[in-house]
Amino acid sequence: DRILGVTWAKQARFVAEAQLRAYEASRVDLLVQYLVRDEPKLGAWQSGLETVAGKVKPAMASFTLPLAQVSRTGAATRVWGQVRTGTGPRPYVLQRRAGGAWVRVGVAAETNALGFFERTVRAAQGTQLRLYDPETRRPSPTLVVR
Repeated sequence: DRILGVTWAKQARFVAEAQLRAYEASRVDLLVQYLVRDEPKLGAWQSGLETVAGKVKPAMASFTLPLAQVSRTGAATRVWGQVRTGTGPRPYVLQRRAGGAWVRVGVAAETNALGFFERTVRAAQGTQLRLYDPETRRPSPTLVVR
């Protein structure tokens, strides 16, 4: 919906941030995504992870591999993420866009036993970050540090 809706990039950001909020809320046990696929009528819900034709939106990657900004003080940026696929601690790589290429930020790391991590990195406002899952070889959508 181009009048009341948001861009696919903003939807992807909102999906990741919603998962962070659910993680931080101790009384939340379950997060439900409504819808998986957009409704056929344009005036109806368009919040799906796929279009009505089945095309995958960036929000699908945010749902399975969320990365969100927790805070920033100067260039010290705290990020939170989750690697959903797998069990136990999972490997992940945090990447930064530099000169048109994605480069590793620090060393490869592991999530906790539930697949979550929080990490503080040097990333000023406007820096582009993403989470990369070496097991599935898939990246999250780009997070632009605010």
